[in-house]
Amino acid sequence: MNAGVKRATRSAIAAATLMLAGCVGYNTYPPQGGALAGTDPNARTMQAVMVAAIQDAVRTQPPPPDSPYAIGLPRGATSETYQRVTSQVGDRARPLTTQTRDLPIYLVGRVWIRGPKAEVDIHRPLDPSSDTVDRTQATTFYLRGGFKDWHVIHRQAWAAGAVPVPPFDVLEPTPAPPPIDTASVNDPEGG
Repeated sequence: MNAGVKRATRSAIAAATLMLAGCVGYNTYPPQGGALAGTDPNARTMQAVMVAAIQDAVRTQPPPPDSPYAIGLPRGATSETYQRVTSQVGDRARPLTTQTRDLPIYLVGRVWIRGPKAEVDIHRPLDPSSDTVDRTQATTFYLRGGFKDWHVIHRQAWAAGAVPVPPFDVLEPTPAPPPIDTASVNDPEGG
């Protein structure tokens, strides 16, 4: 193969790699003025990155043994996103609601995704038995992934209070459906 064909082949492969990396994601939360990145916390890539970071946070900075814990996602996350993320994080994970505010809370603050690289800030309680978000420590989780599963490659813990607690919403629990009136179902006459 001559040098010109080799060079053209390498250039085509490099261009295809860059284009494919762009398909993985270019997302940022919270939204930043002028940024061209997606900002939807319900996007699948955002969810996958948050799951990997929260799992690592709980593993390396755990709540009390056998204790459930609450997860607070960025503003705008839907109840479906909360359910999907918490079910993937682990059996003890619960969405942050008015009913789970007394549990240790792990809050997702910032999510930054650029192709196969991501960073996620998670605020965790300094005292795992405490439910207050006033005494938290932020940790930045650096991840790799995209076409492969996202995984943490490095983490940076910050001094307490160095990273402000992000604004967050408490998800309102979905009301249970009304009970079925079995008497009318079993009595075809309706009486």
